[in-house]
Amino acid sequence: MPVLFVTTNSTASLEAKTQLCSALTHGVGEILRVPNGHVHIVINDGQFLAFGGDHLTPAGLVTVQAATLQIREENRKVLCDMIMPLLANTYSISSHRTTTFFQEFPVENIAVGNQVMLFSKPSLDDPAPQGSPRVSMQKA
Repeated sequence: MPVLFVTTNSTASLEAKTQLCSALTHGVGEILRVPNGHVHIVINDGQFLAFGGDHLTPAGLVTVQAATLQIREENRKVLCDMIMPLLANTYSISSHRTTTFFQEFPVENIAVGNQVMLFSKPSLDDPAPQGSPRVSMQKA
């Protein structure tokens, strides 16, 4: 259940934010290999955000949160390459004025409703890539 937070000192119309949300949802889902319905997007625009002491020039702070092993090392650059042009188009934010943080949480620290996530060992019959853990849900 990845969550992507965007905080910026710039503002956009509801229509522009809706388009951004749709593009981010699809991109994050595709890159992290999760259904789009499991991706959360939080956009906080119009915030007081200073980058290098300058709060007037558009700047961005992005945080991507997901379960451990969901944000693979090779996907971090791909995520940034997907996010930066979207922020530039929506908010006129330069990639040089955007910082992105990646936060991973052990699955046992994630719940959806009353369902707590658990890792299970893959079986030999599992179609997942060799050594990839499977995530299952257990009622809290």
